[in-house]
Amino acid sequence: MNGEYRNLLLLPTGRESLFRNWPRPLGTTFDVALLYYDPPLETVPNWARQVWHGRGEKFALIAEFCKAAPNIHDYDAVFIPDDDLRISPEQVETIFHIFHFYRLAIAQPALDRKSFYSHKITRWCKRPEVLMRYTNFVEIMCPIFSRFSFRLLSDTFEKSPTGYGLDIVWAHRLAYHNLAVIDGVQINHGRPIQSHLKLKKKGIDPDRLIENVVADLGASRIQPAVQRYVLRRAQSAAV
Repeated sequence: MNGEYRNLLLLPTGRESLFRNWPRPLGTTFDVALLYYDPPLETVPNWARQVWHGRGEKFALIAEFCKAAPNIHDYDAVFIPDDDLRISPEQVETIFHIFHFYRLAIAQPALDRKSFYSHKITRWCKRPEVLMRYTNFVEIMCPIFSRFSFRLLSDTFEKSPTGYGLDIVWAHRLAYHNLAVIDGVQINHGRPIQSHLKLKKKGIDPDRLIENVVADLGASRIQPAVQRYVLRRAQSAAV
């Protein structure tokens, strides 16, 4: 099914990126764009279709790239994982496949049970029969957007360079419809969550930042919750 769609893996990438050691992902059905926020590497991976250099936090970098490369809005799906996630090209393929099969608006792969996490709802549900969960929340760590949702939501990126509060705004704008955590693909986040500590060192209260971003963009906070489970046997063609 993925051959019917144009998919983009958009990777903000630094010196310690776990994607730097990827082999050439032969046979994939997605393009890769690398956004370097550290000094560029001497050798650029030969599997990158686009390479762009910039400075700043993740979503400030993405906002600038969107202005520099407007063709990004032509892709049917855009997946933007953090660069400290352990994920394989094959897993990316599966994520795109499930995403399109169910015509989702925003989704993310589940974090395995060994991962550091911020929101319990993003962890694997520990039910092997579950392919995915429709939810009212997808976090900023590794979202995948449909073409419609990316166009609808990309203006929010520059409103919160760190991404804090954006996941709440995205769900609100989409009326909490067609959001999902994909349990059929589990990835690993092996580093402690430290972004809030970096903000505090700058004298910024993370909770206050979230409240300000959410209020400025006309959204409101709700409790993350599962809306419905989708079982593997219910749609075997999707796995």
